[in-house]
Amino acid sequence: MEKKFYFVRSKVDVDLSSERKKRDFKEEKTLQAIRSDCMEQLQEAGIISPQVFLVSRWDFDKYDFPQLQETLANELDIHKKHLLLCALPSTSEKILKEKQKALQEQIWKQALKSCAVAAVPLPFLSVKCDVNILVENMRQYCKSFGLDDDALESLAKLFGMSVHGLKSVIKSPLVKDITREEALKRLREATGEGRMTAKYFISVVPLIGTGIAAKRSYNVTYEVLHRFLEEVAEDAQQVLKKAFRESKE
Repeated sequence: MEKKFYFVRSKVDVDLSSERKKRDFKEEKTLQAIRSDCMEQLQEAGIISPQVFLVSRWDFDKYDFPQLQETLANELDIHKKHLLLCALPSTSEKILKEKQKALQEQIWKQALKSCAVAAVPLPFLSVKCDVNILVENMRQYCKSFGLDDDALESLAKLFGMSVHGLKSVIKSPLVKDITREEALKRLREATGEGRMTAKYFISVVPLIGTGIAAKRSYNVTYEVLHRFLEEVAEDAQQVLKKAFRESKE
């Protein structure tokens, strides 16, 4: 299998800072000169048609970093692409949308787990498993979108602002606040408390009862995860906008 290589020229902002002192400075011209120089050296080393990406030391949304992320994601197989998108830093709206799409495509699998457990004729086994499924995935969504203390602190440091300022635009709970109580509350909101109780007792009715419970479990789990994913994706966009807005002031 042929291996692919990607060449990353880092600290481009340092070069641009030095070049800005010249009277005839043009950013795009300087970037093209750096890119051409890199490609010439790689071609002299025997590398045919090298892919060169110019990136900044600090601003991950500038220059070729978004293209690098997109190229890596597009050229990986489906499983690796999903893992990469979830791991990429949320530093551009395009990456945020790609993450949301990748995670949305996995929701049905989690709903199917809930459906399978609901088919077992034991009351309240399903609610316990549903809560576990929700907690695990809701925490994953928050981490994927950088809505945890470590990621927010890193982003605040990168943009030279306070963590409190970033958290002020977040409406959904952070990773540390995703508890079983939070998941159960969302289940109740999605089904209505009375319906939720009936849903888990109906599973003891042979055949028809378990079938109804399984279908309801699938629909409710899918709805709760889909809605929560939309919430954290929106919050991540607001955090990103806040960071860029503050950095320009």
